[in-house]
Amino acid sequence: MSRRLARLTLHKRENLHNHDHARTMRSSAELKSAAGTERSQIDGTADGSMTARTIGAHAAGAGGAADGHIPFNHNRIHTHGSHNNHAPSSGSAAEAAGGKVARRAAGESEPAATGVAARFTQIKAHDEWMHELELLDVWVAVIPAKMASTILAHFKKELGEEPHSLNHLRRLAKRDEGDSALLTILICSVDAVPSEAEIRRVLQPMTEHALARAVQNPKLFVPEIIRAPRYAAPTKQLSKEWSEGTWPIMWRGNPQAVKMEMAESVAVAAEAHMQRVAELVARAGADGELPAATVIVDPATGKVVAETTDRRQTSGNPLFHSGMQCIALVAAGELARRARAETDPDAAPSAQAYLCHNLELYTSHEPCAMCCMAMVHSRVGRLVYARSMPRSGGIERTSGPGYGINWNKNLNWRFEAWRYDGLALATELSQDTNA
Repeated sequence: MSRRLARLTLHKRENLHNHDHARTMRSSAELKSAAGTERSQIDGTADGSMTARTIGAHAAGAGGAADGHIPFNHNRIHTHGSHNNHAPSSGSAAEAAGGKVARRAAGESEPAATGVAARFTQIKAHDEWMHELELLDVWVAVIPAKMASTILAHFKKELGEEPHSLNHLRRLAKRDEGDSALLTILICSVDAVPSEAEIRRVLQPMTEHALARAVQNPKLFVPEIIRAPRYAAPTKQLSKEWSEGTWPIMWRGNPQAVKMEMAESVAVAAEAHMQRVAELVARAGADGELPAATVIVDPATGKVVAETTDRRQTSGNPLFHSGMQCIALVAAGELARRARAETDPDAAPSAQAYLCHNLELYTSHEPCAMCCMAMVHSRVGRLVYARSMPRSGGIERTSGPGYGINWNKNLNWRFEAWRYDGLALATELSQDTNA
C-alpha cells in the first residue's frame, strides 16, 4: 500500500503546465520561418498549399458491463502481470468499430491481434501501469438466490463504514456447482469487520427467514474469507483476467475508449505510412541529417498532409525536430489557405480551430516532451512510432521522467499512442538524442 501511495504522489508532482486554449501556430512570420526549406508534401496541390479539414471523431460504440452474475472459483487464484501492453485497438475505421459492436451484441469475445495488427502495441495510460493486481481479503457467504435483495438491505443497516472502495466488485456471484437456487454474496472486507463472530451475528437473522429454512445446504450462511481485487481493472481485458480465480469485477468502461487491438485494415494502412517514414529516415542520413522523420496523415482520406525529416544539423536550430517541423508545415499550409481566402470568396473556410485535430502522426522515434506537447496543443488524434527512447521520450512509462503525455490527466487533450515493431531503419538514432 505504501508503494502505491508513493507512486501516486510522484504522479501528482508530474504537473505539466498546460494552457487550455494554447495554439501551436504563433505568427505568420514564425510559421513561414519554421517551414523553411523543408521537403514537404502538403495535400499534393501544385502550389504546395493545404486546406485544413475537419476530421470526424472516431466511431464510438456504446456498451458496458452486464448485470448478470459471473461464476468464480476461489480455489484458483492467479496473480497476473502488472500490465498488458498488447491492448486497446485503434477503432478509427467505422466498419471495424461496427464489427466490434456486433460481436459484443452477439456475446462473442474480441479476436486476438493477428497479421499486421500484431506488430502494433498500444502505449496506455499512466493509471493502467500504476494499478497492478493487488488482492484484498473479503468475507463471503452462500445465500438463497431469492433472498439476495433482502440480505443486501440487511447488510446496509447492520454493517459499518467500509474502509475500501468495493464498487468495482460484484456483490453476487454464481457458484461453481451450478445450483441456480444459491448465490455467493460479498459481505464486506475483512478490514471492515475482522471478527468472524461479528459476521455470524450479522448473518444470524437471515438464517431464520422462511426461504432460508427451505434450503437444505450445510454451507448456507457460513462466512468464509477469500481474496478479491483491491482496485478496478483499467481495461476490459484485465477485468476478465483479474476475475479468474478471485472475485468477479464489474467492467464499467466504454469498450470503444479502451480498445483491444488495432483493426487489421487500419494496421495495414499504418504500416504503409511507417514504411514512408523509413524512406525519409534513409534520405535524412544521406543528407547528413539526424536519422529521424515524421509523416502526418488525414485518416478520413488516407492522404499524407505533410512529411519532413529532422533539420537540426543543417539548420543549426536545436528545436527543429521532425515532429515540430511537420506540425509547422501543417500550420504553413493553413496560413496559405487563409491568404487565398482573403482574395478568393470561393475558398473553403476552415471549420476548426486546431491545426491537427484528430490527424495521425507517424514518426521514427518516440517523441520528446517538447514534440509531445506540440501534439497536445495541435490536437493530434493518434501517434505511431517505431523506436522507444528511454532517455528522452515523453510517452512510455519507462522513458524520461515517465510523463505519459499521450494520456496525462493534467493535460486537456489525450491521444492514442502506438509502437510499431516491424520497421527497419537504415540508420539508428543515438539514445542520447532527443527525438
